[in-house]
Amino acid sequence: MAKGDLAPGDKLDKDGKKAIVPTKALQLIEKLIVDPEELVGVQIRENQVIFHTSSATLTSNLVEGQFPPYDDVIPKDTDKKMFASTQDFLSAIKRAALLTTEESRGVRLAFNKKGLVLTSRSPESGEATINFPCKYEGADVEIGFNPVFLVDALRVVNMDEVSLEMTAPNRPGLLKAGANFLYVIMPVNLQ
Repeated sequence: MAKGDLAPGDKLDKDGKKAIVPTKALQLIEKLIVDPEELVGVQIRENQVIFHTSSATLTSNLVEGQFPPYDDVIPKDTDKKMFASTQDFLSAIKRAALLTTEESRGVRLAFNKKGLVLTSRSPESGEATINFPCKYEGADVEIGFNPVFLVDALRVVNMDEVSLEMTAPNRPGLLKAGANFLYVIMPVNLQ
C-alpha cells in the first residue's frame, strides 16, 4: 500500500470488510511509512484496525457506523467553472479570510467573465475586497464559503492548477486538482 492510497471507508482487506478509520490514525501511519513503496499490513478486528510497517505497529479503534454515501453530495452537472493557480487562489482566500470573525465566517466569491472578486467583512475591522484574475466559464454567480475549509483543501493540493466547479449559490462547490483530487465544499449563507 503506497502513501495516500487509503481513505476512511475504504475496503481494507481481502475479505471485503469495510471500516471507518479515524483521520488521526491515517496521519500517524503516513508518518510511520518511510518508503512510499513499502507494503503496509492491515488487520481488521471487531472494533480495531492494526497497521504493520517495517518499523512499527499501530493499533487504532475504528469509528462506529457506516461511512455516509458521499457520492450523493458530489455535484454532477456543474455549469460554472473557475480555473486558477493553486498558490495564487490560496493566497487570495487567506487574505480575504483575515477580515472574518467567528460570527461572520464567510467569504463572498463573485464570479464573472472578468474573473473573481472576493469580499469579506468584520464589524470591528472593516471590509476586504480582493480582485483575483482567473479563467471563468459560465453565468455570473455569487457564492459564500467558509475560508477555513478552502484553505484546508488548497494546502494539500500538489498540483499547480485547481478548478472550482459550481451549479448555484445554495449548492455545494467542487474543488478539483488533477485526476485524483476532489473536495466538496458546502456554501454558507452570507445574508
